[in-house]
Amino acid sequence: MEKEQWYSNKDLFEKIQKLSDELQETRHLVVKYNNLVEKLYRVEEKTEENTREVKNLANEVNEMKYTTKGKSSAYEMVRNWTPWLITIATILYTFLSN
Repeated sequence: MEKEQWYSNKDLFEKIQKLSDELQETRHLVVKYNNLVEKLYRVEEKTEENTREVKNLANEVNEMKYTTKGKSSAYEMVRNWTPWLITIATILYTFLSN
């Protein structure tokens, strides 16, 4: 009994050609995927850098606010105490000159 061929040579060639085309497409998709993954990593790195920059800027703004607040409160203290100091100095001067 002779074995029958499952596929003819032509059918095998066509199947191999189809598989070759599919392999080519798969390779293309893998390269595309790898490029997308690389872009994603770069975007994540940029996002982390930008987040750090934003935090640094927020800290600088807070420092400026605190500095301005400190200067303002110092100015307020000088403005509130100056009349008292002048009054006390005037009273002492008057008292000592008599």
